[in-house]
Amino acid sequence: MKNHESEPSLVETENKTEAVGPRHLTESQSRAFHELAALCQLAGHGEAYGGFVPRTKPLLLGPSGCGKSALVGRLADTTGLPLLRINSGSWVVYSARGTPYTLDVIRRFVCTHPRGIILLDEIDKCVPSGQKEAHSDWDLSVFTELLSLYDACPRLLTSGWQKPHVDRLKSHFLIGAGAWQKQVAKAEANQSSHAEEVSKDFGIPAELAYRFNARPVVLELPNRTDFTKAIQRVHTDLGLDKIPQSKIDDLVTRAVDAKCGLRWLEQYVSDLLSAHPHLRRQSPPSPAETHKGSKTPTSLAEYKAHQEHIFELLREAEHVVAHLQVHFARLANTIWPANDQLDLLDERMTADKFAGYCQELSAGLHYRYSRSEKERDVCIKEVWSAGHRVLHFICEIINQQPCKISGDTLNLAINAKVRLGRILSALSHLGSLELSSE
Repeated sequence: MKNHESEPSLVETENKTEAVGPRHLTESQSRAFHELAALCQLAGHGEAYGGFVPRTKPLLLGPSGCGKSALVGRLADTTGLPLLRINSGSWVVYSARGTPYTLDVIRRFVCTHPRGIILLDEIDKCVPSGQKEAHSDWDLSVFTELLSLYDACPRLLTSGWQKPHVDRLKSHFLIGAGAWQKQVAKAEANQSSHAEEVSKDFGIPAELAYRFNARPVVLELPNRTDFTKAIQRVHTDLGLDKIPQSKIDDLVTRAVDAKCGLRWLEQYVSDLLSAHPHLRRQSPPSPAETHKGSKTPTSLAEYKAHQEHIFELLREAEHVVAHLQVHFARLANTIWPANDQLDLLDERMTADKFAGYCQELSAGLHYRYSRSEKERDVCIKEVWSAGHRVLHFICEIINQQPCKISGDTLNLAINAKVRLGRILSALSHLGSLELSSE
């Protein structure tokens, strides 16, 4: 029997307990997002109009660095749909010697989720065409499986699928994406657009290209406005001094000339953090990671007792956290002086950030009222992450500025410190437990 447990790097399933897409979109991404969102709403709509059914499978094309994968992640965040990423260039055909088979991975995803987004990335590298077409048995198998997948046709039944799986696939939103990087150079040489050059030579068999919506969703590299806003956001988030416009113009010119898109910004952030290592943020480990490898067996009754204890701690902290948020907001000019010298958890804490962490913590405190395991996981992560940051800030205030705050503020800070400390310790302890098999 073949082993289907380990999944290679060609597949990445994202269980959306956290955001997987960017908070900020470029102008091109924003336009493309609306097109994708409209098609996503139509996915699974099988009604015919005048004898025609909507073709909802888009082809997302754009040069490397324009943010195709990030955009699809943002779509998953917005719709709340689970996302499966497949590297089409590393497709493993059914009955091959290597496992898992790509169609098996997709089938398991479809079985697990009634609706979802399936991104077939690097679709331009899946099978050759034109003069490079090899017609090898492997290429022919990949080509046939891709056609069967996009058509959601009965041919999938010969690859381990069953009819309910095929029917369910029709409700999923399939996206093909590719860079077609060679056509970028052709577009520059011919003074045409990237999309025009791709339409002349898809680099994949026409039968596959025709499975997509006839109008590709086109992404472009960030423009000067995108780079300007992004550079300013990076400096603000790192707490660096306001950058002069002349320097911004120079950086933007370098970014545009580099022609590597969003990857230039990632390199720029790397350069800034290398020059200012004290600005690096460190996320606290999750409760489960804290005791990874050192689980203590416990009975179901004891485990539930610990859960009830955490419920009570969270409930008691709700009023304190709300009071803390409002109280510290009123003292913003005292706690956060104009020169803003408080660097906490390797990040520059501001009044707005502190309010945001308190808001995130307050949402997590409603853990008991979560309706699903997914919502409970999100709440625990919010309490753990925001709780550490709020607690660390309170400790710094108590230790560094005791003379600047009143007795009432100090008492509130100490109260919050004790309660948050108990909550985080309780969560850490719960993460160290596992139900015994007895």
